[in-house]
Amino acid sequence: MNGQLTEIWTNIARLYSTWQDMARQAISLCLVKGNGPTRGDIGRVDGWNTAGDGNAST
Repeated sequence: MNGQLTEIWTNIARLYSTWQDMARQAISLCLVKGNGPTRGDIGRVDGWNTAGDGNAST
């Protein structure tokens, strides 16, 4: 019984971390909007819009 319980918790933890990764990727994709890795886009993914509107020139 104990072994089964451990296995269930391990699976839940694995699912949760997978879901977190997927959510992080989805958020990144939404924020970057596929218009190239400009400094603004990278800042926006990480720290919410550190360099203007995402189209800041370097």
